[in-house]
Amino acid sequence: MLFKRVKYGFSILSEKNIVSFLDRVTDFKVGKEELAEYYAIYKELYGAIDVNYTATRIFYINFDKREFYSFFTEPGSYEKYMPCGWNGYDKAGEYDEYVPSEMKYW
Repeated sequence: MLFKRVKYGFSILSEKNIVSFLDRVTDFKVGKEELAEYYAIYKELYGAIDVNYTATRIFYINFDKREFYSFFTEPGSYEKYMPCGWNGYDKAGEYDEYVPSEMKYW
């Protein structure tokens, strides 16, 4: 399964295994400031409409509250990878309202 390989052997991420997952992907970590720079460059090159469509936020996970917010507007679903006992919310395209301001890079 390609998606499982991309997630480094974790089929479902939860508060129980997130630290192990983050340890495995540490080489790919990008800080909020760097992500904001990439986002601004992309927006300048391709325009606001394109950046809002192609570089849109797909989901937000709150491990402390065990909440998964899906903002995905295309067919398909990340909700099937949500741990049992978590609350999931389908908020397609409504990311500005649900992502805390300290987490926003846009």
